[in-house]
Amino acid sequence: MVKNAGVFERRIVFFFVFVLFFPGCGGVFSPLAAQTIYPVEQFGPDDTLCIGRIALEGNVHTRDDVILRELEFGPGACVTVRELERARLRIYNLRLFNDVEFAVVKRGSELILRIRVWERLHFYPFPLLFMNERSWKKWSYGAGLIHNNLWGKHIIANGMGWVGYNPGFSFRYENRWFGGALRGYTVLEWRNQTIRNREPRWQDQTEHHQLVTWQIGRRHGIYWYTDVTVLYDQVRLNRTALRWNPQRQRDHVGALLFQVKWDTRDRWDYPASGVQWQAQMGAYALLNGTRTFRNWRLDMRSYAPVFGTILASRILAVLNRGSVPVYQRVYLGYEERLRGHFYEIFSGENLALLSMEMRLPLRRGLPVSFAVPETLKPYFRRMTLDVYAGIFLEAGSVWDGRRGPGPLSSWPRGAGIGLHFVLPYSNVLRLEWAVNENGRSEWIVDMGRPF
Repeated sequence: MVKNAGVFERRIVFFFVFVLFFPGCGGVFSPLAAQTIYPVEQFGPDDTLCIGRIALEGNVHTRDDVILRELEFGPGACVTVRELERARLRIYNLRLFNDVEFAVVKRGSELILRIRVWERLHFYPFPLLFMNERSWKKWSYGAGLIHNNLWGKHIIANGMGWVGYNPGFSFRYENRWFGGALRGYTVLEWRNQTIRNREPRWQDQTEHHQLVTWQIGRRHGIYWYTDVTVLYDQVRLNRTALRWNPQRQRDHVGALLFQVKWDTRDRWDYPASGVQWQAQMGAYALLNGTRTFRNWRLDMRSYAPVFGTILASRILAVLNRGSVPVYQRVYLGYEERLRGHFYEIFSGENLALLSMEMRLPLRRGLPVSFAVPETLKPYFRRMTLDVYAGIFLEAGSVWDGRRGPGPLSSWPRGAGIGLHFVLPYSNVLRLEWAVNENGRSEWIVDMGRPF
């Protein structure tokens, strides 16, 4: 129910400065006996390798099954090098390791797949510095404590507090795999936060939210996810006209959400191939009143390599039906923005957004290095910078009730070009120029992928 619940991580700008400079720790490997070792990169993408067994190295704190469950194959399987690369990237996407390397070790007639990892620091305090709602004028700062690999099972627990814009504190527990073959996952979050109202005419008003969410779901194979979320939000607004129940000092809101997700992206920080499709439906109710509304959300993103470039596209639709409270309205101009109208705010009960972008790699794998003692070098492995050029076209619309978004020709639109700097540890800095349908241009400096 809180607008930034569930997308908080996307808005962290300089993701935990402590992690950036002390990102991980190397392991002590138990190398295989002297054999002939072939890096996987030396094979062609369609070459097939028959794997006799799998050997793991470097996972000092991480259990073997956390790594092995990201593979679509086991000992005795014949797989292509392309499939091996997809598996390597899935392990890297766990964000437990600074680097993941696959190599083939030949012992007689047997081929052994060696998976070597360099673990990140898994338990640490961190400073917080992030901007809210993708605005450089809305900064928050604070501190927190995180453990991202409890018992070596990739269980994440963190607590954090922050002041500045929209101050608050939260606790989050995430278990990404429980029940063995059941493939269950669960997320529990509690948040206490004061939020500036987003409606343009009420931005001098604040909302105080006490939010509890519990999500439980199942991973079907490698790419399919289904889950259900139970939500409770206690909302206090000083202005009577903004309350869902004007007769009470607080709104007590409950919700039940169902979600299906299909995710085949190769890399989560800056995908070059794959899709991410999410469909969600939910029912919200005022627990100390009689008002209700229903919510549907569809977010379809695709990434395809085309003649050496990345063709990225997105379709986003959010529909609400019923009595929608002011703090559940949707906007272009906060987390979701329309380039060409980047600094404008569009408010409504429903939203549609279409985006397409061609991303051309200019430089990849530029090394980023620091002069550090030999003992600290494992902490700085895989520090690289990628640079892409982007050409984009977007259109969006928001509207109230059932009147619909209108013809596409009437939607606010924008097009432009820019540079994307893919920084170490999954940060992206964008410098862009856009022009809208009225010929007005603007410069954009933003953090994170547009989609």
